[in-house]
Amino acid sequence: MEHCTYCQGELYPGQPFCPHCGQRRTESAATTSVLPQEKPDGSPTPSTWSWNDQAGDTEPEPPGERWPSTKRIPLWKLEKPPETSRPLPLDRRLTLGIVALVALVSIIGLAVLVLISHPTPVITVTSPYHVNGLPAGAATTSLHVEGQNFADDSAIQFLLDGHALSERSQISSDQQGSINIQLEIAPDWPLGTHSLTASDAAHNVTPKGVSVVIVNQGEANTPGPNGAPPDDASFSITATVQNEGAFNHQGYSFQLNLLVHGQPDPKGGSICASRDNGLSQTFTGRIYNTATGASNGLTYQESITFRCSGQYKHGQVNYTEQATSDHLILSNGVSCVGQTPYVFRSLQGMFSDPTHIGGVWSSDPIVYQCTSGFSLLGPSAQTGIWTGQKS
Repeated sequence: MEHCTYCQGELYPGQPFCPHCGQRRTESAATTSVLPQEKPDGSPTPSTWSWNDQAGDTEPEPPGERWPSTKRIPLWKLEKPPETSRPLPLDRRLTLGIVALVALVSIIGLAVLVLISHPTPVITVTSPYHVNGLPAGAATTSLHVEGQNFADDSAIQFLLDGHALSERSQISSDQQGSINIQLEIAPDWPLGTHSLTASDAAHNVTPKGVSVVIVNQGEANTPGPNGAPPDDASFSITATVQNEGAFNHQGYSFQLNLLVHGQPDPKGGSICASRDNGLSQTFTGRIYNTATGASNGLTYQESITFRCSGQYKHGQVNYTEQATSDHLILSNGVSCVGQTPYVFRSLQGMFSDPTHIGGVWSSDPIVYQCTSGFSLLGPSAQTGIWTGQKS
């Protein structure tokens, strides 16, 4: 086998050019040429180039060109085969799967840790007082608050409608993040229905507030000021009334029993004396000289009826007793009629503690018209003080 002197590629017999590098062979024996001869008519015959390969086959010249062409045959070169995607080895796939699983577990674990470290606190509120089924309270009463999921050993701040309450309403959670306290209602808490929430020092806030109702002292069965009975309570008061000396220029005292009948909010209790029933009451006494204060020897028998009005609310008593009819029969046979209605007694007072009450009282002057054509002046306007005790 012959070799090309340029690239050392294998050459077939009769090939004039190297099929590998395109250079012409140096050996003249490699080709057999037939020189052009003239035809009998004197025209030249076409030239034909050929070579003999091992099988003795011939390749005709490409049409329109003489072979070999002056076109340079490119050198053979190795080309990188196109890359194709191949599946990862099983061991690498397992490794990547494990890594992804570990990452997922870590993310889930982190989320759980966040939830554990940042819990959602909750509170519940109870009270012995209620308004339309909601826990209620007034100044000096307390709301029982229980809560969980706060930060451990953390200061707890209570908020009413999102506004922080006074410092005295701050408490601390225990080592488990729980609270169980009596939250005292301060006098500056606004009246009405509000939303109570709580937050800890880690800024964990109860997402849902608890509705509570703040009322005036004495309403919703809460104690009145100074621990007075609630507005809807029923009780009695034994009052001792002290006159300041307007009648007969001398002081005197008398007792009066007041009955308080509790009513639902917002009316408050009604107040009456036992004699304020519209029935005639009978009294006897002496007629005195208004100038000297001495008895003139006459006596009288009085028939009088009473009606009451008044209210007990917020620990205060406001009572009025009116005379609706008043008749006198003097011992000398003269009959007199009082100008009615008039205020026979009026008492105002306030509880100083859960059982004791006191205040002031007053009455209107009384004038009678008598059958003998003269007027009889009854007691003048009176004032004084009174004290009483709840029973």
